[in-house]
Amino acid sequence: MPLTQRESMIAERYAQGATYKKIAADLDIAPATVRNHLAAVYRKLKVKNKPELIHALSAHNNGRHVGANAEDCMPPTMPLLRNLDADVLLPISGTSVAIMPFSNIGPPESAYFGHGVAADLQHNLTCFHDLFVSGRSSCLALNAQQVDVMEVARRLGVQYVLQGTVRSHQEMVRLTAELVDGTTGMVLWSERYDRSLRDILEIEAEVASTVATNLSIKIANAEYERRLSLSDDQLTAYDWRLRGEHCYGSGGVDNMSKAKDCFTRALEIEPNSAEALTGLSISYALGCDQLLTDNYEECLARHLDYAEQAVAADETYSRAHYALACANLFCGNPARADHHAARSIELNPSEYHNLCLRGYTFMSLGRNEDSLASFDQSLRRNPLAPSSCLRALGVMEYVESNYRQSTIDLSRITASYVQKASTLAAAYSQLEQEDEASAAAHSFWTLSEEIPNCPTSTDSDEWRPFWQRAYPYLQSDALDHVLDGVSKVGLPT
Repeated sequence: MPLTQRESMIAERYAQGATYKKIAADLDIAPATVRNHLAAVYRKLKVKNKPELIHALSAHNNGRHVGANAEDCMPPTMPLLRNLDADVLLPISGTSVAIMPFSNIGPPESAYFGHGVAADLQHNLTCFHDLFVSGRSSCLALNAQQVDVMEVARRLGVQYVLQGTVRSHQEMVRLTAELVDGTTGMVLWSERYDRSLRDILEIEAEVASTVATNLSIKIANAEYERRLSLSDDQLTAYDWRLRGEHCYGSGGVDNMSKAKDCFTRALEIEPNSAEALTGLSISYALGCDQLLTDNYEECLARHLDYAEQAVAADETYSRAHYALACANLFCGNPARADHHAARSIELNPSEYHNLCLRGYTFMSLGRNEDSLASFDQSLRRNPLAPSSCLRALGVMEYVESNYRQSTIDLSRITASYVQKASTLAAAYSQLEQEDEASAAAHSFWTLSEEIPNCPTSTDSDEWRPFWQRAYPYLQSDALDHVLDGVSKVGLPT
């Protein structure tokens, strides 16, 4: 069935990146009318999402290449989201590398050590401004699939892959590392280190420096230069920190509690350790973000306090600024949160966590285009585990009244979040897809059972504070918009 002239005009404007509100204002019609026209377009062209619409319009317009021209005009994240469906990402410009988890050769309980060494190397290399470093979570995802090094390079769109093994025994460590050309599989550099465990940071510094030199990256003042050796006590503190990072990276209430214990043990040895203070702060941050705490206010206060101590201990530590930005975002201080998010990127411009958080702070300030660009950069660095960024994108699309795109973004998330379920329920209710809205609402109630002190009465006055905690980065009118959809599906507000 052919499109009407009005349907074609609206579809092409939407494919070029215009929002419902923008199209409605330009055509002097209601946003709901725009949505109805687009629903008819989707039905006639038999498409389910925006990328499919772009391709369909290109064919529908007899070679006028609407989709190709729209590529430069659409929101910056759309091409990236389309790539997330593909098995292979397009190679990026410039020098790029992925750091795979170092294989543990030894007892299973020592696996955290190899993962921790790789995480430190990944963080060290992101400090080089001219080097693109793929996100750690994506590398972990491919490592679990046991794909070969050339497949890793293809899937992540990088030129080089750093991999290795680690064996620790009592006071000694044997670490092997090799840098591989992702196109040919050829080993460009390899080295084996037999050192004392207390020399582990020196090994990491040497590996990072050698990799940077092999890739012709200018050596800058990176964070790993702050310490090159460990005393016996520092070695123990370092081990506790690695254990803590492994625990909070595994998720769940029990693991967050274990992480706090580990970082507390590290602080007993090194009371002014920026790394341990940051780790403890982030452990509390996860409890706030996922609402998995018995006392939200106390959890948030500790999150903020430890983050401030971490920045005071080392102002040049980017993760400390990341933690302090998170805390200020939760506390409702978006300008201060954005200041520290910007500082974290200045210190470590390739770390995907920093880029994703800046997207949240931009959103809290109403700078949605800047937010989209920041999420785009973060997703490109961590394409296989983009849950946090996609959650924010789904919320942003909803706030912009792009309800269908909101459901598409949120449905890509594999993790379970109450925010994902509630936003999906709201978006489907606005689209009047009652079955899907009810299913998402049911998912919300199931997840809410795991949240301590979650309101149970539907007419409780505690629901508004609950939603403010669930969406701390939304301005008041944006939150009201979300709650409008939430109430339509029967969830309490």
